[in-house]
Amino acid sequence: MGLTFTGAHVWHEDGFQKEDLHIREGRIAPQGGGRVVRLDGCIVAPGYVDLHIHGAAGVDCIDGGDSILHMARALARHGVTGFLPSLMSAPVEQMHRAHLAAAAYMDSGVPGGARVMGVHLEGPFLNPVRAGAQPMETLLAPTLENYRAIVGNRGDAVRRITLAPELPQAETLIRRLVADGVTVSMGHTDATQQQVLQAISWGVTNATHLFNAMRPLHHREPGPAGVALTHPGMYVELICDNIHLDATVSKLARMAAGNRCVLVTDAMMAACMPEGDGYELSGQRVVVKDGAARLKDTGNLAGSILTLDRAVRNIVAAGETPHRAIGMVAVNPRRANGLPGGVIAPGQIADLVVLDDALEVLMTLVGGQVVYRRGDAPVVA
Repeated sequence: MGLTFTGAHVWHEDGFQKEDLHIREGRIAPQGGGRVVRLDGCIVAPGYVDLHIHGAAGVDCIDGGDSILHMARALARHGVTGFLPSLMSAPVEQMHRAHLAAAAYMDSGVPGGARVMGVHLEGPFLNPVRAGAQPMETLLAPTLENYRAIVGNRGDAVRRITLAPELPQAETLIRRLVADGVTVSMGHTDATQQQVLQAISWGVTNATHLFNAMRPLHHREPGPAGVALTHPGMYVELICDNIHLDATVSKLARMAAGNRCVLVTDAMMAACMPEGDGYELSGQRVVVKDGAARLKDTGNLAGSILTLDRAVRNIVAAGETPHRAIGMVAVNPRRANGLPGGVIAPGQIADLVVLDDALEVLMTLVGGQVVYRRGDAPVVA
């Protein structure tokens, strides 16, 4: 049996188009048949992808086990159909176990939740000068030996890595990762403009949480942010929670980088949870107050409690168009990391999000199956 959505405005790269959308056997189909569901006034868009997320719904993916399952089901409520569990710096054995756990979900799928599209290693190859909330004692030199100790025989599961390209021995690791099809992102870095340009020549294509945990932009030394915003081969992550980035700085970045902007959450376990002080990030105590997550000991920002649907609404409220905002969570993340999907056309996997006129999530579909439906949304099956 198939499914047809009718009356909705369907997101395409060149704009919204009011059209019927047919789904059969988990894919977009050229013709209808089966149940017809009216979505008058709604938007249907490619499912959101979060490239950078450490936890949600009270769990941290560094803990391994079933944490990925809980995250995947919670994220579906926010329009996310795919994500990269992000492992921050921790003892090597702990990172290894968490990596294998995430890889297992990538292989098997997550019933009733978002897809695991690979693993993001945010560390441990970071510059101590720009460590931010990363535990200093766990940082390591960027060597192939240290990398292999973390990934073991599942290097194929690594989709993305954040590292500081100015560190000694980084070039060899970067070149090897790029050759293996891994997206390399610069972050937690004190690199100069010249060092960043050199890293780009080695294959670096992304910048992790732009402006945060990196050498500041200076008018005589633009550093990582200045190069990333102006280089046509670089994608930039933006955490648009109005805490990590001032709204004006976010607008400046979006004006400069355009379709190279990728909204991420960098969320930790308190996302989708009440504020309070009972949270951790890689074993460090975190206090969540007034929408900000901070390390209890130092006060450093410790990720966010943002969700991608909220990030979209935040930048639309600041003047971005809904069409471009959706592209920054549905299409740009896939392009930045060579991930499939992001196109609504016959033959494509039906990973979709249905939004109401306020850009709130009504439904999320993964492989044509409804994995989240808001209580007032039309009944699909």
